[in-house]
Amino acid sequence: MSKLDEICAEVYSEVDGAIAVAVVDLDSGMPLSVYHQVSHFDQNYVDLVSAAAVDMFRGKTVRMVEDQLTKQRNKSALHSIQEVQMTTAGTLHFMIVLPEHQHIVVVMVTSKRTSTGMGWASLRRAVPTISQNI
Repeated sequence: MSKLDEICAEVYSEVDGAIAVAVVDLDSGMPLSVYHQVSHFDQNYVDLVSAAAVDMFRGKTVRMVEDQLTKQRNKSALHSIQEVQMTTAGTLHFMIVLPEHQHIVVVMVTSKRTSTGMGWASLRRAVPTISQNI
């Protein structure tokens, strides 16, 4: 098990209701590390979820908005989205770009019973350790 895998497993274990924790390269869309205990999360599913995270942070329309903001402000708005929280019917998704590695996003998916504060606190607490191991 790699150090990133260990960190993902640690975050997973400290969050009640955690479903999955992943580290994704926003340039390539490749998952660098994933931890979950869900049997139907096969590699294809993990790859699709990773690609969806890339779209949210670096997708075509996001880039178009950033380009427009850059023109309007005369200041770069490139990669301006740093954190995303998304809710589905049954899950919470917490996503944060690593400050020292703007091409890496950490994603945690939990059940809706998870405390939002606990989700963010656990993810933010792990960011420095993840950054050191990229």
